[in-house]
Amino acid sequence: MLIKQSEERTQPKIDIDNFKNGNSLTPEKIECNGRTLVVVNTVKKAREIYSYLKGKYDHVFILHSLMTNEDRTNTINKIDDLDKNKKEFLLVGTQATEVGLDYSFDTLYTETAPIDSLIQRIGRIGRQGNASIAKLYYTDKSAPYEDIVILHTSNVIGELVSTELGDIDQITKIIDKVYGKVVIERLSEKGKKFYLKTIEYLENLHLFAYPPDETVFLRPSFYVTLYVVDESSLKKENENYFIDQKDLEKKSLKYSISLADDSNKIRLQKLLFGVCNYYVPKPSEDTLRLDERKFDGGFAFTKDSVIIIVGTDYYDEAGLIVEKIDEIDLSKVKKGKRVT
Repeated sequence: MLIKQSEERTQPKIDIDNFKNGNSLTPEKIECNGRTLVVVNTVKKAREIYSYLKGKYDHVFILHSLMTNEDRTNTINKIDDLDKNKKEFLLVGTQATEVGLDYSFDTLYTETAPIDSLIQRIGRIGRQGNASIAKLYYTDKSAPYEDIVILHTSNVIGELVSTELGDIDQITKIIDKVYGKVVIERLSEKGKKFYLKTIEYLENLHLFAYPPDETVFLRPSFYVTLYVVDESSLKKENENYFIDQKDLEKKSLKYSISLADDSNKIRLQKLLFGVCNYYVPKPSEDTLRLDERKFDGGFAFTKDSVIIIVGTDYYDEAGLIVEKIDEIDLSKVKKGKRVT
């Protein structure tokens, strides 16, 4: 998706000095100048920056994919009120802020990302003709993106300074320089692996026979539905726990699992082990009966997985506490010990 140029939009100033000097984006380098947007590549980094800035400025918010629907909605509503009253605010986010936010920011701080993502991020500023500046910073960690894409993007970042961002032809040329033959072939190699697995699965299907036990995916990632609820939301009857379905929806988030990278799957395993007990819902009229389980390392995540986490040990106002979750030691699963 390219930037949609409005009649009011002005060309933002693009500052790449920090990128050229190898300076990474750290919390103390960020200032709230008007309406300020900070976009980083991981939830952990977003949480770190938000934690530092929320005590420094009055109106600081965070948005990312590992927040419940309720918290995301509440945050957007608060920003809407400030926006209508033309107040300053600072928003910290991840890729989730690249599209879908109808605000015009004055200042952007961003880590290096794939060229198309960078263009989307820059497209968040100066949308109403206001003077704006994008400050690009170096990153030595490509995740969650492919190394080769970040490398090729780094080679053309300098061209952004003189590129007219409202000119589709100019934007297309710079994107094509990144996604050339070498990059496309490298990305295609991963896609072929999933394609071949699908073909093998289909070839093993036989008339009147049970399908193979393995799960096949036509896409290299899928989502697990995760709910984070307060203990007070549960109702206990005859040793069983129940929860109203209407109380669940606002507490949901979509947790992405990549088949090409185990990091998110491992993080979710750590979360389930860390909370000790988690729940899987069973339909029961207007309420859901919860099937209590303990994580033993054998849970197989699928696109149909629905998991309920009770309590806030690993969730706060800024979403899942990923830095705490990442410290959990999964090697203790086999020993049946709870991590503290």
